[in-house]
Amino acid sequence: MLTTFLPLYSFAVNVAGNFADVQNLLPGAIDLHDYQLSPADLKKISEADLIIANGLGLEPFLERAMKDVSANKILVRASDGLQGELIKDDKGFINPHIWLDPSLAAHTVTNIVMALRKADPHHATDYQENARRYIAALSQMDADISSELQMIQPVAFITQHHAFEYFARHYHLRLVAVVEHIPEVNPTPRQLAKLHQTIRVEQVRALFVPPGIPGALERQICKDSGIRLGHLDPLETGELSSGSYEAGMRKNATRLQEGLRK
Repeated sequence: MLTTFLPLYSFAVNVAGNFADVQNLLPGAIDLHDYQLSPADLKKISEADLIIANGLGLEPFLERAMKDVSANKILVRASDGLQGELIKDDKGFINPHIWLDPSLAAHTVTNIVMALRKADPHHATDYQENARRYIAALSQMDADISSELQMIQPVAFITQHHAFEYFARHYHLRLVAVVEHIPEVNPTPRQLAKLHQTIRVEQVRALFVPPGIPGALERQICKDSGIRLGHLDPLETGELSSGSYEAGMRKNATRLQEGLRK
């Protein structure tokens, strides 16, 4: 089985257990945005029995590559079945960062176990039991994070881009604006002025950016507005392990709490 990036790898490894081999297409430290497949990647795709992708436009490189492999290749989009739960922008584009909502992550796990049971019926019961235990662990993680974030729910914050909209909605947090409306494109002067106005009106306490980012613009926004600069990880990259997703989500909750405290 081949997954495309860190959250799906964590989900798949927990469901597969000792009954299926799971590999990830991209190295853990490589960002999948605008990724170009190498010949080695194409070989992995051609040899995989089952491919698990997020879908929702997150992996366009994979969609193109699938046209060049066997028609019998099984591609599972972990987001399949989601409709009303999806967040769209004012132009109708879907936000693909569903894994940052634990309830939608559980939906993803369900799609993975269904695919594995179909591909390997001999171990169907094992996969189902592994998935049951893992979804229970995700539910406990969700409850812990919800409890941890209760005190900061009324506090407004902003992020670099739209990745955390699902996280904020799920935990009833006040994410009131983003710096980049288009990824890796700086805001226009008009957008920047509106952002500063939002910071003042909403009494924003912090700006959160991915680890290793902040650039000159983010530092300047914080300096000009007197708000804190913090880090939230969209979990698209990192160590590929069974516990990486849960650890990353818990770390984000702690970072939020620390960044938004009085």
